[in-house]
Amino acid sequence: LGLLVGGLLYSLLVSHLVPEFMMELARYYSVPLIVIVGSVMLSPRGGFFFGLVFVFFQPLLSLFIQKQGIDPETQLAASVLFGILPSLASAWLVRNLKTLFDFLKSGIMITGAITVLSLLYLFISMPFSPDDYQIVLFSALNGILITLLAPGLVLLSERFFDILTTHRLVELADTSQPVFRQMISRAPGTYSHSMSVANLAESACQAIGANGLLARVGGYYHDIGKVDQPEYFVENQRFGNKHDELKPNLSVTVIKSHVKKGVEKARQLKLPEEIVEIIEQHHGNSLILYFYTRAMLGQEKSDVLKADYHYDSPTPSSTEAAVVMLADCVEAATRSLKNPSLSQLEKFVWKIMLDKMHTEQLNNARLTFEDLKKIKEVFMSILGGQFHSRIEYPGNRSEESADKDAEPSKEDSGE
Repeated sequence: LGLLVGGLLYSLLVSHLVPEFMMELARYYSVPLIVIVGSVMLSPRGGFFFGLVFVFFQPLLSLFIQKQGIDPETQLAASVLFGILPSLASAWLVRNLKTLFDFLKSGIMITGAITVLSLLYLFISMPFSPDDYQIVLFSALNGILITLLAPGLVLLSERFFDILTTHRLVELADTSQPVFRQMISRAPGTYSHSMSVANLAESACQAIGANGLLARVGGYYHDIGKVDQPEYFVENQRFGNKHDELKPNLSVTVIKSHVKKGVEKARQLKLPEEIVEIIEQHHGNSLILYFYTRAMLGQEKSDVLKADYHYDSPTPSSTEAAVVMLADCVEAATRSLKNPSLSQLEKFVWKIMLDKMHTEQLNNARLTFEDLKKIKEVFMSILGGQFHSRIEYPGNRSEESADKDAEPSKEDSGE
């Protein structure tokens, strides 16, 4: 509704700036602007839809703009050449906008398309009049004005309506921000882990048609809650394990708290809700196996409540959150493997992923079994290169022996 009202106001404004004989055409001048903003805020299809709605409801605009008596054929040509085709061109040209330069480049191409279409309109509506050149001139000027206005309108809209756009995600993916500088200095292991998770998650989402950029940004931020107590997480431990001094029930409390702290930090940073959900859901309600096992070995089984050793978060509600969960668990767990062969690594990765599925962590994420296979293939292509996996020659250890190295470790426990 805001797009349509804004388009109407823009048309009313422009109609007072063009020559009187062009007032009918000025109705359509806001169409590319509507499509550009709609495409960035929603999707190219959404932007195109709003553009078409505006075109088809143009007769209502006659209540505000004086009707100049254009014949039906010319009116049809105007709606097609100044409405429908610019909508299609604008939606196509802005489909991959990420930076301000992309806005400028697309705006120039849209201006060129609008100018060409205005020339075509002149040929359709012959004979020419001495003032017809103004149609081309004002069409080009409108394209330039739209190019200048669109970035600002998108910026205001995404902040006002709290809509996550590609442009906003690109901003959040800038790892020079203070939160990441703090992570590098205080929790370098967590920073390295987060970068790896982001790469895995983005590639996997691209393979299954999900939002790779959202997954990348979610991977960057998913462990920001570890910054306050980095020494309690295995990737940051260099001089002993802090948990050796704690009882399992206290250790698990510290481990679980990083999710809550991460959500709190995300709120303070005013991160979009989609990123907050990834932070909150990246462990789901998984069992923290390492400390549960320690608790079972250290006291009477009847004194250990398994529920106390589960994360308290909801399971992933989006494809991207689920992929970040899988990438997080796989990246952390595979660090425990020593020179694995490709077959060992693949078995281990697949075992972890199936465990998440069997424990119902992926039930709300809209992931199919085929999606999981594609994700596993992507993980293998990346992790295989990182491990420089060796070829299995005759005489290597047996698969049964090798599989013992693939048992879940402390990293797989969520620590």
